[in-house]
Amino acid sequence: MGFVMLKKLPSFVLLIIFTVSLCFSQNFKVREGLTTAINSSGISNPELLMCAAMNGTIAGSPISLEFNINIGVANAWLYFFRSADDHNTKKSVAVSRQMNIFIPIPLPNNQYFDSLDNEFDLAFSLNDVPWMDSDSIIVYLRNYQVYLDFINNHSNSSVSYVYLMKPDHDPGKPDNTYWLIMINASDTSLGCFVNALTGEVMCQEIPISSVEENEIGNYELSIYPNPAKDNLFITLPDRLSTINNELQIFDSEGKLIYSFAVKPVDGVNLISIPVKLFSAGHYFVNITSAKGILSGKFIIEK
Repeated sequence: MGFVMLKKLPSFVLLIIFTVSLCFSQNFKVREGLTTAINSSGISNPELLMCAAMNGTIAGSPISLEFNINIGVANAWLYFFRSADDHNTKKSVAVSRQMNIFIPIPLPNNQYFDSLDNEFDLAFSLNDVPWMDSDSIIVYLRNYQVYLDFINNHSNSSVSYVYLMKPDHDPGKPDNTYWLIMINASDTSLGCFVNALTGEVMCQEIPISSVEENEIGNYELSIYPNPAKDNLFITLPDRLSTINNELQIFDSEGKLIYSFAVKPVDGVNLISIPVKLFSAGHYFVNITSAKGILSGKFIIEK
């Protein structure tokens, strides 16, 4: 009954309730808030494209999120949907839990969603994929030595963000669905991928380069996995300008084979590139910005 009454309140009242109640919020697994998010999305025939949590706030909203990596729960989760009937109809929803009641809050706009869609190519629905819940993947992560070594050696580390997604276009490969967890320390980061079906873990440490606010210079991009097969991830410096950035990929003979505009998202310094259609071989990548050239190289294996 309490939840039904909340749904009838004006949206600005819900925002106030949500902001205040975060002080008393209860942590929960991502699947526990999914039904509430679906029902409040306002989309007919919704498809889930991504779930996310992060330590910080979402620009343009009062939402503050915190993910507990020790047990795989968060005080709020973000859910990203599109309509199965019209893929241009999209909606992002935040869900919190207070006094065992799940409270949905539509985000003010879809700017954050659109930026993530641009970076990660969110084209595949998670509706029919039997993905692991957020607490289950922690079991596999805590048995992975690279992760344990990083945590033990960096007592000041904290989770930057956690995503569940499937950026692969092939519906026949549900095992390409994974959780991405980014953990930051003072001078380095650890990016971990946990397969959402099998629990297979891969982590890679990413040193943080010092970048002056007004100059990038010759910045070496962190690229992983390298060698790659299906998807490639590139980390960006925190102070990369949000405009006039172009990413270009060249083959070993210097031929341009891929390019697009890079638009960094607040709190996210990672972009995804589908490379499964690339031929095996060596490649070079450049990001040209107003502050300098960022470059790197990678290998595609088949």
